[in-house]
Amino acid sequence: MAKPLTRAASGIGAVALATGAFLAMAPQAYAGQISANVTCDVPMVGKKTAQQTIKVDAPATGAAGADVTVTVTLGPSPATSPVPLSNIDATPSIDFKVGSSTVTVTGAPVKVNFEANKPITSPPYTGKFKIPAGATGKIDLIPVKMATVADVSGQKLTTPCTVEGATSVASITIGGSSSTTTSGGSSTTTSGGSSTTSSGGSTSTSGGTTAAAGSSTTTTGDSLPKTGPLDDALSMGLVGGTVGLLGIGAVLVATRKVRNSRNAAA
Repeated sequence: MAKPLTRAASGIGAVALATGAFLAMAPQAYAGQISANVTCDVPMVGKKTAQQTIKVDAPATGAAGADVTVTVTLGPSPATSPVPLSNIDATPSIDFKVGSSTVTVTGAPVKVNFEANKPITSPPYTGKFKIPAGATGKIDLIPVKMATVADVSGQKLTTPCTVEGATSVASITIGGSSSTTTSGGSSTTTSGGSSTTSSGGSTSTSGGTTAAAGSSTTTTGDSLPKTGPLDDALSMGLVGGTVGLLGIGAVLVATRKVRNSRNAAA
């Protein structure tokens, strides 16, 4: 009886540890959706205005100066086609205001069908943009413009759309800087905010601590809390391991009680 119970305890521990490992590998993400007033200037039709939903799936964290991937899902557009069109190559894009900068996410060309005088609904698309190099804290993605370039019989027709009064559809917490190299010295910056510079002197910075050669002054600044996927993953992994150990302990206690009762009966 002891061996089956021991095997069960090992099985419980393995399942719990595997669960913790799975949770540790799960990435963080943010999905937000807004509804905004959108005006499109449709070729051969003119301007059309309507409310349109804009949904964005973005990573919860990112590094200043690094590329991030987002997925954009749009509701029915105010834009319509005066005639039905089938199997049209269309390339979508959207502009986001990020602080004082504007970034553009462009999707890959997709095949779409346009019904006559019906709101056009484009399929979801995925693209990348670069987080501004000087970004800190948390940045908001605010849609400001959209565009679709359609290839109709070899002629490219662009339908620009303006997003009015939109609020943030997604936020990304900045956790460091991407790798950069600056000429005129040997400056290297890696993700996490640590840098080393040598040009007529020696200065090193890591997590807000600065030491200058030729002096004995050290200044320590504030650092952002660790909120990235790795930290959450480690926590979830520890939780899974703890659950596994508790399960093993319970089974072993039950096994000991069975042995004691048998010995007493003998």
